[in-house]
Amino acid sequence: MYLSQARRGDVLEILRFPDGSAALQARRLGLSAGAQVRCTFAIAGGPVVISAGSQQIALGRPLARNISVRRAGLTCWHTIPAARSTSTLGGLL
Repeated sequence: MYLSQARRGDVLEILRFPDGSAALQARRLGLSAGAQVRCTFAIAGGPVVISAGSQQIALGRPLARNISVRRAGLTCWHTIPAARSTSTLGGLL
C-alpha cells in the first residue's frame, strides 16, 4: 500500500521511499524505512499529514503515492485524552 491510501488514524510503518531528493528530504525530517507514523488527516486530492514523534509533516499527494507503507500495530502509540474545559476554568475563578 502507499501513503496516499492512508486514512485518518492509521498507524503505518514506512517500508520504502522513492530514490533521489525525496528520500534525502525524508531523512532530514527524521523519517526512514521502519519508522512508524500516524496519519493525522488526508485531504482528498491534497496533502497527507502524518505525525512522526512530536512533529506533524504534510506530504504532497504525488510524493505520498510513491512512499510504500504497511499498517502497523498500535503497541507504540498511546492516546492521551484531551483535558476537559469548563466555563469556570476548572473552578479557579
